[in-house]
Amino acid sequence: MIQVNRQSETAEWTFADIEKGQGRQFRGQVEVGKQVGVISYNETPLKKIILNGITTISTDFYAMGAKAAEFVRNKSTEHFATPFYLTLRESL
Repeated sequence: MIQVNRQSETAEWTFADIEKGQGRQFRGQVEVGKQVGVISYNETPLKKIILNGITTISTDFYAMGAKAAEFVRNKSTEHFATPFYLTLRESL
C-alpha cells in the first residue's frame, strides 16, 4: 500500500492500482526518504544501491522451510510466525 499525505488530502493505493493506471501521477521532483518512503520485501544486492539504499523487510526462508517440513512430518496444523529482518536505509 502506498500512502501519500498532503496538508489537504490523503491518497492510498496499491501497486496493482498503479499498474492499472488508477494511481495519481506525481508532478515535479519527489525526494525519496524525505517526501515519500520506500520499503521493499526481501533483500537483494541491488537494493543496497538503488536510491542510496532501499529499506527492506526480509523473510527468513530457511526457518520457514524447516518449520513447514516439521509441520508436514508431524501432521501439525498449528500457526507459526516466521522470523523477519528489517534493514533500514536512506529510503525512509
